Amino acid sequence: MPLHRISAGSRALIASIRSDEENRSKEPPGDRDAGRKQRAALICVTTFWCSLGIIAAYALLTDQRLLAAGSILLFLVVAAATERHLSRWIGLISGSLIAATLSYRSQFWAGPTFGEGFAAASLVLGAALLCVVAVSAGSFSRRRLAVPAVVAGGIVATIASMSAYAHAGPTTRHSIAIASHDGTLLAADIYLPRSIPADGLSAILMQTRYNRGWSVRWPWRFVLTGDAPLADAFTRGDFAYVAVDARGSGASEGEQAVSFSPEERADGPALAGWIRRQSWSNATVYGEGISYAGVATDLAWSQGALDGAVVAFAPYDILRDTVWPGGLLAETFARRWSLVTTSLDAGEPERVFASLARFVSGVRPLDSDPDGTALAALIASRRNYVPYDLFASAPFRGDLVEGQDVWSRANFTYRAPQGAPPRLVIGGWYDGGNTNAALRRLIHDPGSHLLIGPWDHGGRQIISPCEDDEAKVLDYPRVVTDFLRSSSTTTGQSRVRYFTMCGGGWKESSSWPVADVRSQTLYLSGTSLNSRAAPYFPRTLIVDPSATTGKGSRWLSPANFDGTLIEYTELFDQSQHRLTFETGPLRNDMILTGNAVIETAITADAADASVFAYLEDVGPAGDVRYITEGQIRASHAALAIGRDALYEDVIPHRTLRAEHRRALSLDEPLILRFGMQATSYRIAAGRRLRLSFAGADHDNFAAVPDGASRITFHSVDGRAPTLDLPIEQ
Repeated sequence: MPLHRISAGSRALIASIRSDEENRSKEPPGDRDAGRKQRAALICVTTFWCSLGIIAAYALLTDQRLLAAGSILLFLVVAAATERHLSRWIGLISGSLIAATLSYRSQFWAGPTFGEGFAAASLVLGAALLCVVAVSAGSFSRRRLAVPAVVAGGIVATIASMSAYAHAGPTTRHSIAIASHDGTLLAADIYLPRSIPADGLSAILMQTRYNRGWSVRWPWRFVLTGDAPLADAFTRGDFAYVAVDARGSGASEGEQAVSFSPEERADGPALAGWIRRQSWSNATVYGEGISYAGVATDLAWSQGALDGAVVAFAPYDILRDTVWPGGLLAETFARRWSLVTTSLDAGEPERVFASLARFVSGVRPLDSDPDGTALAALIASRRNYVPYDLFASAPFRGDLVEGQDVWSRANFTYRAPQGAPPRLVIGGWYDGGNTNAALRRLIHDPGSHLLIGPWDHGGRQIISPCEDDEAKVLDYPRVVTDFLRSSSTTTGQSRVRYFTMCGGGWKESSSWPVADVRSQTLYLSGTSLNSRAAPYFPRTLIVDPSATTGKGSRWLSPANFDGTLIEYTELFDQSQHRLTFETGPLRNDMILTGNAVIETAITADAADASVFAYLEDVGPAGDVRYITEGQIRASHAALAIGRDALYEDVIPHRTLRAEHRRALSLDEPLILRFGMQATSYRIAAGRRLRLSFAGADHDNFAAVPDGASRITFHSVDGRAPTLDLPIEQ
């Protein structure tokens, strides 16, 4: 090709190449060897850098976070140390690959917690930062204004991306008032996909006590929505989502004289009926809820108002499961939950959520009340009950407070409706007393499904004391949508999926109790647990009022609004405060799946006493792992039999009624038969099982008034005290 046909840029490039060749021809042989080594090193660095990008992208796609973090960090270190143009641009391509996969993965990491706006913004921010590193390497890095300019551009692009998603994303929201059965106006946020099918949408109803949505402060409202955390996930799954403030809370009218009053119980069916009449509805209404919202969902489901339900981490009998388990006041839970609800009712979230209050001012007002004037007047006139005061003044079933039957059986669900629609019950092995609550629901409706794992309240923490590879934080939105999509084809047979901690992994069963479980009795003798009965001599526990399981126990879990780590480190440092009984080293693995039950007899130096029992896994070196626990107030020793029983139970059932109280004495032993919270736990061969008794748990339970300081454990009708274990074969 004639030289004049070549562009000026090409001619300059050819001239540069020729000049480089002439210079290399004039170089001494040693310099040429050094040049070859330098080029070889450059190729190696480039290959290594590109490989890091591919590895990081693969790790992000497969959710291997540690590998991803290490690869990206090394990628950035190499980028900062490299100045050659070739590796810089190949590194830029690798950086773009990382940015793209980071954006994809962020939808799963950040979306469920912070909303899609935050997740989408990671694409812009990640790409900007990686471009800064890749482009600034080499000669470009000497331009001092380049890095600040790109960072500033990334920040602006991030804000723009978040704002655009927050206010023009794939979901629409309308905040309206819905008239309930008695005319009370309930505040609701209606979330709909922007594209609605011709045959309408199935809807998911959620009724909450903790504000259906937030009013975001300026200037955060440009990038935050204050929407319900699960709204995006459900509308992306082609559901309508209806989040409602429970009666007397948030922006809803009415009052809370007691939780789940007959009036509140009737709100669920009224809301479901309203949804079915909407133009966007296909008349299918499901319910979902965690904790309080789970109980509200269960109440609507039990009245036949829903076509399917997911009830997660919710009490079944609030008196026994949450507030007065075993007849003992769960003091820490009661105070914390009372503080949260009263603060939200007063429109003062900063009292309990200091970090959140920097961004939000309170519950979201209705669209018809944009300046919040009507909402402020509603909150000022609100006169709800104070939960702790009510709980502490009503320790027995049947107690009346200002004419209200606090623990009325009419307020709660004890039976499944005729032809019950599908229901998924979700629970955690460390969710306070709600573990047994999940199992009660299953035995009263064999058609329900159960998912129970090594989780705290809400499935936010993995609490297994072992490094279980299969244990994962609960992906609640995916579990809910998968179940509701398949609920129309679900058969009546129960399907149970449960996790066995410390090496057992996930398992399935057609029923609960699990068919392969057999009861095995161990007898207490001396300081031992034996498979055969042996002579038993009384042992006395000196009650230490400071004994505790710590401030991060399972009983904090249902009111763990600040993210405290649930763990039992303090329990194992207090053997001097307890009576203990141990097996010898196990010859084979032992798997406990179900509820352990204890039977003993006690005398005491007072008319009442608290008895706490713990199952522990003890290693050869003395390391201790918490398994489960149970507790009983001695005056509630009487079991509910026949008509006195409210429902079929998974542990020995008590009425907790004042007229059935029993008194302790120093002379006549009082028989105690009580159950523990359910578990599924593998004790490895060579380790030992320990049963411990204590007389207090001061960080979690209130002391019994004028309770015993000395408790003596006796045989039961001439037989050694027993521990019945649910052994999985």
